[in-house]
Amino acid sequence: MQDAEGTATITPGLGATKKDQVIKATTAISGCVGGGVTKGTGTSTVKVKQANCGGLAQTGQKMNLSETIKWSNGKMSSLAGTSTTGPKAGQATIALTVRSGLFVGKKATTVVTFKPAQPAPYCTDAKPLKKLSITGVKPFVVK
Repeated sequence: MQDAEGTATITPGLGATKKDQVIKATTAISGCVGGGVTKGTGTSTVKVKQANCGGLAQTGQKMNLSETIKWSNGKMSSLAGTSTTGPKAGQATIALTVRSGLFVGKKATTVVTFKPAQPAPYCTDAKPLKKLSITGVKPFVVK
């Protein structure tokens, strides 16, 4: 079982007007068992076309995600796949394939919650949402 917690920054930020966005997240993965690792640090990028704050609350939105994980044994994994909003509002289901490095060819899955990590007000064009906190709902599993 592996748990994930982290933060994300959204550029240029989610307001009322739809704009292309880049979400960069850093997560700490802990509680790893097997594969010679006990923890890892993930850095991921999600590119979102024409998004606004209202869309963040909708489920079923699929986005491409790429991630690099540096494991406790010093080895790396490069992963690619999708992040789909849901199953509930404020959650994302992540499905990845390890493309290179440690665990190459294996699949990775998790469900995380995300919530604003900045003082209100936000989600306006004048004060867009730029920071999220991320918490694992389901274990980050590589198999």
